[in-house]
Amino acid sequence: MMDVYEPKFDQPEYTKDARRYYLICSAPRTGSSHLCELLIASGVMGVPAEYFNNRSGIRRMTKNFGIGRNGHVPMERYIELLKKHRTTANGLFGAKIQHWQIGNLTKAKLISKHFPGAKFIHLTRADILAQIVSHNIAVRTGNWNSMQGHEALELDRQSLRKSAQFICEERAAWDYFFAANEIDPLHIRYEDLETDRDSVIAKLFDFVGVETDFDFLQQPTALRRQRSQINADWIDALKSDAGY
Repeated sequence: MMDVYEPKFDQPEYTKDARRYYLICSAPRTGSSHLCELLIASGVMGVPAEYFNNRSGIRRMTKNFGIGRNGHVPMERYIELLKKHRTTANGLFGAKIQHWQIGNLTKAKLISKHFPGAKFIHLTRADILAQIVSHNIAVRTGNWNSMQGHEALELDRQSLRKSAQFICEERAAWDYFFAANEIDPLHIRYEDLETDRDSVIAKLFDFVGVETDFDFLQQPTALRRQRSQINADWIDALKSDAGY
């Protein structure tokens, strides 16, 4: 996985007024990191990353920019610096965001102010039980990019229920956000990104309004279902707990 918060991913300063924006709206374990890496590799889709996660993106990028003191982040200044340094030469800026991260933006109406006309991409996973289990394993191991360390885990039904609640709340919160703001996003499923990547990418480019001859077929397919017998057993546990 690439470390997109490294300064080497900064673009030449973009100071023109003409910009286009897109936001990838996701929940954990939907393949969003893989999607962002593909878009970054194209060179024409900005440098989409989780810039509004105060556990990683905000902390890393404000340090790079030399702003923010004592835990206070001047959000509007931060956004302007992101747009200046993470917009590709064709004027495109992208970011990915999970709903639990959106509060700092919506309470001050910063999305409409700083990302006017933004296109929204809603990335989901049809197999929500697999998503819940994958989230629970990642939370408990602290490893979000592989299955390393999961073998020692034992089923914790209370912890698994917490993951179920979180994933379901995130999905419902995005549906409410789109309905309340009359937004018609492009819907992309994890499963389609896994099995028909090039068609999904082509649809996304068309939706955002970008043309490219970049050959995505030459890019490695990093998206792999991180499954084992543990995943299957825990999915069975979820089914048992929710049975009627």
